[in-house]
Amino acid sequence: EHVWYNVGGRFGASRRKRYNLPVKFIRPRIDFVTTPKPKIASLTPVVLPDQRRVMLELVVENLPTITTNVTLNIPGEAGSTDQPTEHPLPGANYPNVDLTIINSQGRTVASTFIVEHREEAVQLTLHLRQPDLNDRYIARAEVTYQEDVLDVVETSFTLTEAA
Repeated sequence: EHVWYNVGGRFGASRRKRYNLPVKFIRPRIDFVTTPKPKIASLTPVVLPDQRRVMLELVVENLPTITTNVTLNIPGEAGSTDQPTEHPLPGANYPNVDLTIINSQGRTVASTFIVEHREEAVQLTLHLRQPDLNDRYIARAEVTYQEDVLDVVETSFTLTEAA
């Protein structure tokens, strides 16, 4: 909200001067009518050798690419208004991703949540507290944007399967 500048003083001394420089961020809401929806290309569970950890390899396609525009209102410049203005910061433009591992009883045994997912490919390791080598698990990935579910993928696996 406030920007400080060092202003040269006498004999090399400097003093700080404060300017109110409102910064305006323009981040438009994604329009999925004209923009392809992000979708899960693949979800691969990889059981690690200790059979207590599962690395989930996730690939997401059609992630948005957005340019953020910034304008500064510098006091004393042409067209400048020395009064700060308020600009609401729009919501996030990237989808969220919820990764879970579910056991055969339908209980979530491990999960993680990615806010504003921006990477096309990620690998995340989830830890199982009480792994059951005889149980069948489901790795589940859900991509959401605000209140909308964009894509869901589920992959079945066991802890004894070779990766």
